[in-house]
Amino acid sequence: AFPIYLLAISLSIVTIAQGIAIGPIEIQSGSLWLPIIIIGVVYIPYVARPIRGQVLALRHSEFVLAAINLGVPGWRILLRDILPNITTTLIVFVPLMMALNMLTESALSFLSIGVQPPAA
Repeated sequence: AFPIYLLAISLSIVTIAQGIAIGPIEIQSGSLWLPIIIIGVVYIPYVARPIRGQVLALRHSEFVLAAINLGVPGWRILLRDILPNITTTLIVFVPLMMALNMLTESALSFLSIGVQPPAA
C-alpha cells in the first residue's frame, strides 16, 4: 500500500501547478474542488476493498444463490439482497472516512498545498 499522505502531496503538487482538464471538464488550480477530488482518489481503495470483500462473501450466501436460481435480475439482487447487508459496513465507514478526510485536508493545508487563503 502506498502511503496516503505521500500520494496526496504528490497529486496536490502536480495539480496545483496546472489544474485538471479531462475532456470538457476543467478544474482550475485554485479551485475548492481540487482537494476534494484528490482526497477522494486517495481514499477510494480504503473503502472499496472491505465493501468488495463483503459483497463477494454475500454472493455465495444461500439467499443470493436462491434468488439467482429463481431467475431474479442482477440489479434486483443487488438492491434487495446485497445492499441491505452492507449498509452496516457503510454506516461504520462514513464517519471514519469523514474524520480522515478532515485530517488529510488539514495536513495538506499545513503544508500550503491545500486550499489557499482567499478561497478558504
